[in-house]
Amino acid sequence: MIRVGFWQRIFPVMWAVLLVYAQEAGAVENPFDQANRWYQQGRYEEALQAYTRAVQQFPHLGKNSLMISSKIGICFFETGQYGKAHRLFALLSRKPSSIRDFLRFYQIQSHLKADPDGMPIGTLRDFESRFPESPLAPVADSLLGAYYLEKGMLDSSVYYYRRVLMRALRPHPAIYARLFRISLQQGAFAAAESYAKTVLQKFPQDTSARAMYAWLSERFFQTGNASLFRLLFDYLLRSGQLSRASDLLERYASRWGKTEMFYGYRLRWLYQSRQYRAVVQMVHQKRRYFRQQRYLRDADLYLARAYLRLGQRKQSIQAYLQFQKRYPRDKLAAEVLWKVAWLYEEQWAFDRAQKIYRQLARQYPRSRYGTEARFREGLIAYRKMAYRKARTLWEHHLKRERDADAQMRLRYWIAKTYLKEGDYLTYLERLGELARHPFQTYYNLKAYLLTRDGQGVHQRIDSILWNIHREQLSVLPHYLTELERCIYIQEIFGPRFLELEYRYLLRNGPTEDWQFLYALGELQERWGNYGRAFRLFRRVFFQEFVKQDWEDQLFLFKRLYPLYYYDLIMENARRWELSPALLLAIMKKESAFETRITSYANAYGLMQLIPPTAEQVSRQLGEPLKNNFQLFDPARNILLGSYYFKSLLKRYKGNVYYALAAYNAGPNRVDRWSKVLSTEDDDFFMENIEFEQTRRYVRVVMRYYWTYSLLLHPGRVPAELLVFPEKIVNQMESNSGEELDETF
Repeated sequence: MIRVGFWQRIFPVMWAVLLVYAQEAGAVENPFDQANRWYQQGRYEEALQAYTRAVQQFPHLGKNSLMISSKIGICFFETGQYGKAHRLFALLSRKPSSIRDFLRFYQIQSHLKADPDGMPIGTLRDFESRFPESPLAPVADSLLGAYYLEKGMLDSSVYYYRRVLMRALRPHPAIYARLFRISLQQGAFAAAESYAKTVLQKFPQDTSARAMYAWLSERFFQTGNASLFRLLFDYLLRSGQLSRASDLLERYASRWGKTEMFYGYRLRWLYQSRQYRAVVQMVHQKRRYFRQQRYLRDADLYLARAYLRLGQRKQSIQAYLQFQKRYPRDKLAAEVLWKVAWLYEEQWAFDRAQKIYRQLARQYPRSRYGTEARFREGLIAYRKMAYRKARTLWEHHLKRERDADAQMRLRYWIAKTYLKEGDYLTYLERLGELARHPFQTYYNLKAYLLTRDGQGVHQRIDSILWNIHREQLSVLPHYLTELERCIYIQEIFGPRFLELEYRYLLRNGPTEDWQFLYALGELQERWGNYGRAFRLFRRVFFQEFVKQDWEDQLFLFKRLYPLYYYDLIMENARRWELSPALLLAIMKKESAFETRITSYANAYGLMQLIPPTAEQVSRQLGEPLKNNFQLFDPARNILLGSYYFKSLLKRYKGNVYYALAAYNAGPNRVDRWSKVLSTEDDDFFMENIEFEQTRRYVRVVMRYYWTYSLLLHPGRVPAELLVFPEKIVNQMESNSGEELDETF
């Protein structure tokens, strides 16, 4: 028999979830609906009044519902009624519940607000002992650290702040800054140096970093520690403080003279400052004075790079080859050979490029550049229209290739050699073999699409795509008890506290159970946390289903290709005459549907726009950008991103490959690549994109785009591929006559 206590715990959770379903279904409003809406909007005064009226109408529910009582407590807290909030949270925290730590924490916060001078030390310590595993424990530690710091009890303050660093999932630089200042007060200079180094290395853009740099630089000139100088110099370059880096070098020279170390860092500074002629001059003048391997190595590498920046390709190639010869085991040696081969290809020196590719594959067979070199050796033969030779090379490499994706790539290009030779039957036969697993790689999916006739010749796969939207799997109802705490935290305390719980849960929860992760993803999806939901579904895929055929995971397949922000997508697709599938594909690749995300390249939001581009596009639309934080707004980001992509499509006459490459690497680079390599073969253009990251980006987004197209419009071939099968069929009809009916 189920205990009554179970229903007392689970009923409010079920009620909260059912409210979501009821609102989606347009059910009749209950007395708590308006209160909940005002609460979610942060209108706590109106929410408190509405809750009071609703509780008067349903006193039993108000008295026994932890969720309603807790929300009333938050309303008291947010409207400044701290005494009432303290009493209510004290009462609630005495009762057994899954969120006692949060209730207790708000009891403490209410006490602090009501009496700022009366820090409840005993209550905070009690919180530590009663809830040691709570995600709020680091917050309590921080409060204790601040209290003891204010009282001048530095050892106790250090103890609690260090506990914050040990227990917090993402330590804030402010904690390191406080520990740094306390260590200086205590005269613990070694500890202060350690904290300052951490901030400069991990948080170079933080406002506290400059003060720590100033202290560390003085410490360097006292000790002369070379590793400390390296850290200081790296920090200045990473944070863009080139003038201060120059000042640091000059101060070093005035103290110790222009040593080998000075010239080594001076060379690096010149290159970062884009003074490429000065780099070349300095290497020629000073290289013979270098004795340490690291400075010799850097000088040789910067020389090759500077020549290339100056447009002196012949000298750059010679310098790169000299670098590889001198340092064959260097971590960049394989990449250097790769760069040389590319430079030869750009000069149409294909024989020399092939020679370098063979050397690269021979010397570095296990590197990623070795794999690429084996492919490009055949691609050069293909480029020279030696299709049989290209096929022979690729078939030879195919026998030794272990990577499944690389195998699909080779098979696809082997098929293309038959097309070039006019052997259409063999070409389609080879594509058909790839098409059996359409969603494995870009090459498989394109083969699947190219072997359609515009009406749908792959009946089995077509029927699956038609029915995929009927595949429904929801495990959330089975995990309500496990996720009860998450539901309470989101509904009562909001997304900021849910983030703490979410991180803690992923580190300490039953994450080996994929259904638990799936249920958590469903919950995040219902709350509109689409980026987090997508990451959870993707984790389920890699944890449990990555080796299974896509047909065995249809319920998950559509979760991996979700239609998040679909109304905004459709609005902009219609406005700019774009494919919604293409916009979804770009968004999936760029941000994984995370709205508040910033990349290493300083790109913002769903479609990862860099501020200069966003400002330019905003002006063109007559809606100037006030600040970069506006790019976190989904509507604004999708508007600007879709308009910008439309302008790229227009620039490249509707070619999606070129537009995607420009979206990733910039239009100026694509303009240069298109001049060096004039081709109508999109595959060939893609494989000859200079940057591996951009090549991979175009491949992935095109695969996402075609997949979304098939999910949105099963049986329809994307427009840019529709003509191609018909062209092949027409050519086969003219070549093989009546044999066509027998073949098909």
